[in-house]
Amino acid sequence: MLAIIKQKYKINGVNVNNNSINVDNNTQIEREIEIEREIEREIETETERETENKIEMKSIYPSDHVPQKNKKLDEMMDEMDKIAFEKIVLQSQVKIYNEGLANEIIEIMKEIYINPNTKKKILKIKLENIDYALKNFSIANTRSQIQIPKAYFKKCLLSALEQTELSKQFDINTALQGDD
Repeated sequence: MLAIIKQKYKINGVNVNNNSINVDNNTQIEREIEIEREIEREIETETERETENKIEMKSIYPSDHVPQKNKKLDEMMDEMDKIAFEKIVLQSQVKIYNEGLANEIIEIMKEIYINPNTKKKILKIKLENIDYALKNFSIANTRSQIQIPKAYFKKCLLSALEQTELSKQFDINTALQGDD
């Protein structure tokens, strides 16, 4: 966006036909550049805040729980499904989490993948969806003890698949208007 504004600055700031400078356009463009910088600073600040407040989760289950791999899920998948699911796992980058948490999330993703009603949703999963689901899960778990963590996280993940794209939408024209 900054490159577009800078390009406007070059085009709108100088009138090529009579070599004069249009000061009104330059002032407006400088204001837009300043607003863009302010937005970038706010995003950096928010990112730093999220990094500081990030909770390092090792499991969605209570500490005394020993998760087990559900072999029935693997049996329900044919070779094509297994290949497609591996692609989903790679695309989601879930393996950046510690091994225990990653395995738990992968098992939940398998359940979502096997269900015909939710299969299409999981095909679009990204790391940001998992982060969003973990954040919502952590907030809920802090407020009260979650009785069925696997089912609750599954709902958080499905919700994240629907909500994260909407939560990141904003109108650049509204952002650039600023205070008049």
